[in-house]
Amino acid sequence: MSKRSIWDVCYRVKGVHNTSVVLAFELRDFGRYGLILPPEQIKPSGVEFMEGFKELVNQLRNRLEMP
Repeated sequence: MSKRSIWDVCYRVKGVHNTSVVLAFELRDFGRYGLILPPEQIKPSGVEFMEGFKELVNQLRNRLEMP
């Protein structure tokens, strides 16, 4: 199986499910660990994800409240 980028996967999901929006989140790694983070980075990665996700939700809420 060839390596795919997250964008390849998003494009496929979008086509299969006929949706206009696909969200993908990449957790911390700068090319060193791949898909397996060391235990000491798991919690900080989750915290970063939640902070970003909450901001995304807030931004969407703000846009929906616009007249």
